[in-house]
Amino acid sequence: MTETIGVIFATTGRNYTELAARAAQSVKDNCPGLEVDLFTDQPADMPVFDRIHQLEDPWHRSKMDAMISTRFDKTLYLDADLFTRICS
Repeated sequence: MTETIGVIFATTGRNYTELAARAAQSVKDNCPGLEVDLFTDQPADMPVFDRIHQLEDPWHRSKMDAMISTRFDKTLYLDADLFTRICS
């Protein structure tokens, strides 16, 4: 059995969801084939993500819920504003 490896983002609010999409595109550009999932409270149809999971009851620790719910054997969690932090 092959281990699955992937990246997850967890966002609440439209602005952070859009930032996550930018960061996810950067991951896809630099690591082709690596799957990227989004956990969000927003209705989202963003092809950059392999799967989008709806957060049913978002709170200040939704990223912890996302990490527990990851479908990957090995998961890298990235903050949605990673791209702006690196590039600013």
